Amino acid sequence: MVESSSSFAASLLIVIGYYWITEGDLNKALAFTTGVALFFMFPIFTLWSLSGLIFKTRKQSQRMFINLGVSVVVSVAFTFFLIWVASSSKTAFDQASVNSLIGGAVLVGITSVVGGLVTFRFVVDDSKPRLSKTAYTSINTQPQSSSAKPKTRPASKTKKSEKK
Repeated sequence: MVESSSSFAASLLIVIGYYWITEGDLNKALAFTTGVALFFMFPIFTLWSLSGLIFKTRKQSQRMFINLGVSVVVSVAFTFFLIWVASSSKTAFDQASVNSLIGGAVLVGITSVVGGLVTFRFVVDDSKPRLSKTAYTSINTQPQSSSAKPKTRPASKTKKSEKK
């Protein structure tokens, strides 16, 4: 989930920046980003998370290539699906809207790959120490009875040198 969330956040920031630069208006950029995130980025995030659960025991490089592969496959599939729908539909589509959707799918594919590379280069580190599950529990939650006697240490035996 850390890898998926970090990749999503990095790619979302890149998408916002791209639309802000191309549109020149932050409000339009946020509106475009919302649409792109809804249609393209959330399905990719979901598949990243599912593949992360399936392949969580793999090495970092393998997980990176799996996430990048998911990004590329899904964005290419969305792009070809949108091209197919626009070309085979009997209803006339506004070509600017179709181009905007296809451009959004391509943009998300590119930014997802960049976000994944940033995540696996700067955020994920398999060599850092991990705490065991018991390391998170430090409080004794078992109640002690009031009649319990405190444990005393048994009397120590005399050393051999003292016996002489």
